[in-house]
Amino acid sequence: MNYYRYQFVSHCPINGDSIVYELLIASEKVVMVESIEAACKSMERALHEVLADVLQRKLGGEQTLTARHGAVDVRTERNEVVS
Repeated sequence: MNYYRYQFVSHCPINGDSIVYELLIASEKVVMVESIEAACKSMERALHEVLADVLQRKLGGEQTLTARHGAVDVRTERNEVVS
């Protein structure tokens, strides 16, 4: 199993707050570091849950996305879809 952890900043589309996210990916496959950076940088404004869905589609693996928005800690988990 390969593990990738990455921190990045995105902005809330509702109030514009800067939010620091932490993405953890666990994957049997290799996920290119450059792909992780590019996918996260492309999401400048998004709701947390939408961000998690998009990153899951782009990067795969089992993902946990965490952030603090105001006084609320938010954590989403996305599992790899096996077809």
